[in-house]
Amino acid sequence: MKNIISFLSSAVPFLAPYPIWIKSIVAIWIILTAIMLICLFFGQPSKLQTEAKNVPEITQKVLVDKINGGNVYQAGGDININTKSTDTAIDSIQSISIEVRLTCDLKEGAEIPPAEVRFMPIGDSHSYFKGPPGTMRLEFKSPVRFRRQDPNKIVVINRFSLDSDSELLHKPLTVLKNYENLSVPVVTVVYGKSLQKFTLLEVVLTVNGQDIWYGSYIYDVPFKVGPRFEVSLVELHKKI
Repeated sequence: MKNIISFLSSAVPFLAPYPIWIKSIVAIWIILTAIMLICLFFGQPSKLQTEAKNVPEITQKVLVDKINGGNVYQAGGDININTKSTDTAIDSIQSISIEVRLTCDLKEGAEIPPAEVRFMPIGDSHSYFKGPPGTMRLEFKSPVRFRRQDPNKIVVINRFSLDSDSELLHKPLTVLKNYENLSVPVVTVVYGKSLQKFTLLEVVLTVNGQDIWYGSYIYDVPFKVGPRFEVSLVELHKKI
């Protein structure tokens, strides 16, 4: 400190007449200023850190149904723990949307997904009504959403909607009784590697902006990338 004060007296002549305690304050102020400038310079976020905040549009190929060895899970019957609907009068179908939520356990130390990730479908990432009339597609809608429940659980949310030229449009609601199952994938983008297992599947069916059916299904299954669920629509038929 004495060396710094001596330097200040010679470098800044007007400080020479002042007492030593004033020179000490000035010396400390200069040292703190220098430390702050160094921290600001070296602590500046790098270009890579800045770009990481902008979530890129990522693609993932969702596995399609396979007869043998595919990641296709049945949902319905004795594993259905809760179904409910909102009684409402719907004359004809103007729109149909589906929200699928999959609650998963996170792997220890795994990368945590952001709240939303844009996703451009590659392969079959759509939902389908299946029955004797054939299949009716509900298109996947970006983004994929992730909702953290607690340190060890996260909910993956996918949404789908009926194609704008679908044959179901303007048909009575009861036409859905012709379809026996709903086939839904769960898109996780590149974050499937962070998931240990899935424990709960929830499906919400919305017609003309009104929730008409909800189903939830308990699982305890190790997560594999590209799961697809076949959901029975028996309970929906009872509601419509």
